[in-house]
Amino acid sequence: GRGPRLEDGVEAAKDSEHVSRMVARQAPISPHTPQDWVNDPERIGSPCGQAVLAAVEARKTGDHAQALRHSETAVREDPQDPMAYFQRGRSRKEVGDNNGAVVDLTQSINLGWDDPILFTARADALMKLGGRQREQAAFYDADMAVRLDPKQAGAYMVRSASGLSVGRPAEAVLADLKMAAELDFGRYGAFYDQQRPIFERLIVEGRNRQVGAVAAAGSQP
Repeated sequence: GRGPRLEDGVEAAKDSEHVSRMVARQAPISPHTPQDWVNDPERIGSPCGQAVLAAVEARKTGDHAQALRHSETAVREDPQDPMAYFQRGRSRKEVGDNNGAVVDLTQSINLGWDDPILFTARADALMKLGGRQREQAAFYDADMAVRLDPKQAGAYMVRSASGLSVGRPAEAVLADLKMAAELDFGRYGAFYDQQRPIFERLIVEGRNRQVGAVAAAGSQP
């Protein structure tokens, strides 16, 4: 069969039935979470695991090209290891290959990792690709991440950025941005302070339009 495609990731993110099942279960469909992988000496000691660890170390130093090479080795060593695709997806995103990142992160999810970090990473890649459909898919991914882990600051940030694409009111978008800043002020605080007055103005303007519409309707004979 064919490998995963970008369209698979977009459609999976928009699959509200899948999201509903996952939220109702409140647990990954696979017992093998990223933490399980880290705690598994057999996995870590395998050629795939060693390549994954090398990729992680390269990412820590900011050498994303080297991290990508190591993660590609990990995928070749074990094409069924979700961590290998997760690391390659993150590395691809860091070097600007957001199409490839969505494909790899989707494959990791398909292999059993319904983890909030994965959904957040895929949402971020989808947002970077742009386009209304992908922004909507990013919202569904970010929303999933928030439901699985309400302390995912990055998920609130992406849900805020993509919220207008799915018609969320300015109040909800600002609330997400505020939550992201509260959870990780160092990363998002300055942006929140910059955007807050803009959204507060939008909120007031929206309320004024609503009042005007009601008044106009009431004046009709």
